[in-house]
Amino acid sequence: MKKILSSIATLIIMGTVLISCSDDNSDSSTSSSSSTENTEVAKIEVSATIFPIYDIARQIAGDQIEVHLLIAPGESPHTFNPTPSTKEEIEHSELIFAIGNELDTFATDISSNQEKIIIVDKNLTLIKYEDDHDDHDDDKHGDEKHDDHDHHAHGEYDPHYWLDPMNAKVMAVTIADALAQLDPANAESYNSRSSAFATEIDALHTELVELAELAHDKSFITFHDSMAYLVARYDLSLAGTFEPTGAEEPSSQYLHELSEVVEHDNVLAIFSEPQLSSSSLEPFMKDNNLSLATLDPLGGVDGRGSYQALIRYNIETITETLKDK
Repeated sequence: MKKILSSIATLIIMGTVLISCSDDNSDSSTSSSSSTENTEVAKIEVSATIFPIYDIARQIAGDQIEVHLLIAPGESPHTFNPTPSTKEEIEHSELIFAIGNELDTFATDISSNQEKIIIVDKNLTLIKYEDDHDDHDDDKHGDEKHDDHDHHAHGEYDPHYWLDPMNAKVMAVTIADALAQLDPANAESYNSRSSAFATEIDALHTELVELAELAHDKSFITFHDSMAYLVARYDLSLAGTFEPTGAEEPSSQYLHELSEVVEHDNVLAIFSEPQLSSSSLEPFMKDNNLSLATLDPLGGVDGRGSYQALIRYNIETITETLKDK
């Protein structure tokens, strides 16, 4: 009987030891898992003000860096009102890629750290607003035609430089350099993606030069002064703009002078924009017997979900609208 009791006691002690060891192993495993989770490095986060530079940054960043868009597709930087979440995103981001030149100054106004604002116009040749006049202005209207444009409300230089794909290649280098400084361990990846982006843009540009040739001598008007860089790159015939500057209603005198331009230049079409209200455009279009189509300076929607698709869309739209007129 004593032997039996002794055996039972031994079994109880052994069971207790095994349970204790099991608990220790479980605790050790949990601790190890928790430690692994705690040591995972969160992705670096950066932001961009408008979709075109957001998409270029996204293509350069790859999986290494998370890129956020501050102005949602469908909104215009000319009319954008930052929200508290916009401010939070700006403060949380390591870098902010912006257009500058008085277009998206909200980022500079909000950020408590100006050093992280990267204006992506480095090494670009910008168009001065006062230099962006067609030859017929001097021939027919002299210096007075564009007096009421008040371009300088948006700064000295036209900020829509991203719409020239050759500029986009330079912007990609600026973005890659900034990301490489922020994350040196992956610098080679950013530079490699920038080179790949440039190669893709060159191929697209070659294709679009040939396409734009079908409409290069057909005059048109845009809704506001957003397309000068695209027009210059592809030798298109922009006769004027319906709005003197973004989201600014034209005066009666301005529209009278623009009607004279329509007649003088044999303007065939007028292009609206999806981000700005164009309700006042239709009477002018009908009075001057113009075709109507839509150009998009910003994209980020179906059919324009990448920078490359946006540029292609605009050239294809201009060509399809004008080529047979």
